[in-house]
Amino acid sequence: MDGVRSVVGTSTVPCGWIRWEFDKDSISTAASSSPEMIEVGGIPWRIIAAKTSSGEHLGVHLTMTKGDYMVQSLLAMGIFKLINHDDADKNIKLTGSVTVEHPVKNFGVVQLVEWQKAIDEEQGFIKDNKLTVAIDFSLSNIVGFRKFRRIDFTDSSEPLLDVALVIGGEKVYVGKQFLSTVSPYFQTMFFGDLAEKNKDEIELKDVDYKDFTELLEVLYPPHKSISAQNCGILLKLSDRFEIYAITKLLEQFLITSVDITMATRLLLSDQFHLFDLKEHCFNELKKRHDVAELKKTAESKKFSDELNLTLFEKMLKLSD
Repeated sequence: MDGVRSVVGTSTVPCGWIRWEFDKDSISTAASSSPEMIEVGGIPWRIIAAKTSSGEHLGVHLTMTKGDYMVQSLLAMGIFKLINHDDADKNIKLTGSVTVEHPVKNFGVVQLVEWQKAIDEEQGFIKDNKLTVAIDFSLSNIVGFRKFRRIDFTDSSEPLLDVALVIGGEKVYVGKQFLSTVSPYFQTMFFGDLAEKNKDEIELKDVDYKDFTELLEVLYPPHKSISAQNCGILLKLSDRFEIYAITKLLEQFLITSVDITMATRLLLSDQFHLFDLKEHCFNELKKRHDVAELKKTAESKKFSDELNLTLFEKMLKLSD
């Protein structure tokens, strides 16, 4: 693939390089990441670029991308470059090295170059309104690295999967013991006094196949991340199948999320009885105006009578 290369040097030190060309107008003080990634040392990496908070400099970092792995710490060394299209000898280069420890995921140069210099056409760094950055890097002293094998839930030969759930005519294979430890619903299904107990195939009705697979990928290692895109689906399924550990994780995600509106979070707290989330949302309501704006949302039309009453009581205690 153009723009990325991974090699192993003669010293067996994992190393590689990655290059990213981007439109200058796409870079702001909020971090943007390269669409391409490179795997070095079993870890996928991307470039992150952003202006400093003052907007005066361009910073470039290398960041670990989420994947099927775990690592405790490593020593990363890199050469961070802004490419000069007129003369390679004029490339701006800064070298950095750092011990990257969990949960830190990146390292780089906060001030690689002055922004005005980077976008000055006479300097030779910008071409067709685009800038190009590149990073040569190597990794050493890798501690606590583990690579997880992702389970194929469509494969009946998977050693940890011993029963098929039939969803919309499609089979998904799961482990009876594992699901039973996290879900009273499945414990009763697989080991209770139900007819399904001795079946090799069990039909699950009123479930979407892709949604259920999403749930399994969160439950099983390497544990797919909870996101704004899947949390609603996961809440419905964890509630239906009584997977309370996942419900709690989802509640904590919603409490800390900045990508999901207050109205949506309150609605979910109402629908799935997430009392900590509800309390958190109420604490964010500081003035009567906040409650009035909340009541204008489409989500508020689905609030229960109990939640509406509690909101009214909250509003009476707030100042204008």
